[in-house]
Formats: sequence, C-alpha cells, structure tokens
Amino acid sequence: MDRNRQSPDEVCDRFAREGGSVRLRLLDRDTILIEAGPRGLLFLSSLFKSMVDFIDDGFQLSPRGAGSALFRKGSTKGIYIHRVPEARGLKARRDRSHLSRPKKK
Repeated sequence: MDRNRQSPDEVCDRFAREGGSVRLRLLDRDTILIEAGPRGLLFLSSLFKSMVDFIDDGFQLSPRGAGSALFRKGSTKGIYIHRVPEARGLKARRDRSHLSRPKKK
C-alpha cells in the first residue's frame, strides 16, 4: 500500500474525530438512499479511495457495530465494500440511452 494513502481504518478514525457522517436507509425496494453533508461525502470518497490498494479486499461499517460513530441517527443500513479484480481486455459499455431525443410523432 502506498505510504501516503490512509487505510480504511485510518480514514474512519480521522472522520470520526473531525466530523463527517452519513445516513443510509432504504428509499424503496430497489434503492438505497445515502444522505450526507459535504464532510460526509468527503468521508465516503476517502473511504472508497482507501480501498484501491488496501491489503484486504473487503471493509465493512455498520450503524449498530464497527464504525457506528460515522452514521447519523436513523441509519438502517451499513456498508460493505468489496474490491474485485478488474476485467482485463473488456471495455465498459456506456449506456447512452439517456442522451437520445424522443422521436417526433
């Protein structure tokens, strides 16, 4: 791991001290709502970045367990981040359907 990067645990410790929390809950059957202020969003982005080359490929936080200080009241869901190997030789398909204009009648 790059010595200049923080581990996920170090990121969590820093944001627990400095402030930065998130609220995660189900919005509907298919959607998880993530609510956070600017510090909470910085926390999440730092946490994801820390997973890029962390020695372990998984990290978990829970509003009722490890990392609970980083969740706002009302959080009902935790986070499990699992880094998977990148697929070599495959290009990501870009869905551009949102860019197409409705057909004229």
